[in-house]
Amino acid sequence: MKLVDAVDMYVLRRQTTGQKFQSPAVALRAFSRRYRNRPLQAITPTEVKQFLDVPQTEPATWRRKYGVLRDFFTYWRCRGKLNTIPMPPGAPKGKQTFVPHIYSRREIRLLLDAASRCQRNVECRISAITLRALLLFLYGTGLRVGEALRLQLADVNLDNSVHPQYEVLQIQTCPVGNGCGSAPSEISGHPGKMESALSASFPVATA
Repeated sequence: MKLVDAVDMYVLRRQTTGQKFQSPAVALRAFSRRYRNRPLQAITPTEVKQFLDVPQTEPATWRRKYGVLRDFFTYWRCRGKLNTIPMPPGAPKGKQTFVPHIYSRREIRLLLDAASRCQRNVECRISAITLRALLLFLYGTGLRVGEALRLQLADVNLDNSVHPQYEVLQIQTCPVGNGCGSAPSEISGHPGKMESALSASFPVATA
């Protein structure tokens, strides 16, 4: 079987199962064009590495293409078309350069104060009070926006100050800052208590 035929059959198979498979298909067809007439069995780890090590390739792109090719060769290995999977060693993990930003009390206060201004638009679907409570909840729990919006009342145990933290294939619980359970209600009923609720509920930078 030629590489070009193996790629076409594999992409068609993945797409007929309901997957869009657009980005992986682009990577596989670029690999196919490079070694178009080679038999699938003849592809070597060195050739795969040469394809991956294109100049100016970002580490994330390298790892994504690596995974696409590994899955492709594994598919044909499981169907008896390959004796071995011709993959080179994986790239070492890149150095983490992300530095989280810890909001100061002043920055949090500015965000909360801006909620009332930005929600004046008639097209806004939630009130300023609701937005302020959401901002505080996100900051105090570390939830992502989508996770917070999917929460149901039964998901949150304010007595024990925990909420579910959704992960792939599992659900974990995550602690909530002291006072977080009462902060939204205090703020919604008495906006003037925002400062005291903020100080009691969430650890923030003092700058």
